[in-house]
Amino acid sequence: MGERENSLACLRMAMEMQKIMKTLREKWWNQGVQFPFQIRCGIHTGMANVGNYGSESFMEYSAIGLNTNLASRLKQACQPGDFLFPTPHGRL
Repeated sequence: MGERENSLACLRMAMEMQKIMKTLREKWWNQGVQFPFQIRCGIHTGMANVGNYGSESFMEYSAIGLNTNLASRLKQACQPGDFLFPTPHGRL
């Protein structure tokens, strides 16, 4: 779709995930769950290597690479229930 469109699609997905998680947290709280699940989202677009990684006894489909690593670090830096993503020149 192109860099801008991919970035916007990722942003919309993260916003939708947080919206659904808010609804689920309210539901779980009403059911007596004192510490409902929360998520963080780190978004960074770019090239990544994807495929099955591991060994014969444990195989996992995953993405690895510089852009994947940056998205993971952005996720770790944001608050639960939020998302972070870099934008070129501060805007999409």
